[in-house]
Amino acid sequence: NRGSEFSVYLPAVTDSMPTPPTPKVKEPDTAPDNAVSQLKILVVEDQLGVSTIAQMYLEKLGHSVTCVVDGQKGVHAYREAWQSGDAFDLVIMDMTLPGGMNGEDAFRELRRIDPQVVGVATSGSIDRDSLHEYQKKGFATVLPKPFPLTLLAEVVNQAMMFHMV
Repeated sequence: NRGSEFSVYLPAVTDSMPTPPTPKVKEPDTAPDNAVSQLKILVVEDQLGVSTIAQMYLEKLGHSVTCVVDGQKGVHAYREAWQSGDAFDLVIMDMTLPGGMNGEDAFRELRRIDPQVVGVATSGSIDRDSLHEYQKKGFATVLPKPFPLTLLAEVVNQAMMFHMV
């Protein structure tokens, strides 16, 4: 009941290390033909690995990305951009943010700032079957984690098309 301690021993890297094999499935280098133009996107995600991948993928698709680690910082970043006249076009919001403000609460605050905010709900526990539930909360669509580049591009396009309707 006091915790555990682990020691991991790894071999030193040498120049003679073999090159890892190329993956058999390769993501496309460009956005789909029906892709929306460059967007300014806010990613609210507490897991550094997930936000790094999302940022890398979104920038590869030609978008400008800002990442923050919690709901309060997401609301703050959105409010500042909105007030400066350079609002975000899209918010990708993790629903399971630890601490004070979860994703649903943060998105509710964003809707108070901007009732037209376009949001994508994301989580490891979200599936496409829950889309209607999240749309009732104001989200355009959902993004299950983990996600490949192709799904992220598709979801961004769906969110922007939903907003135009």
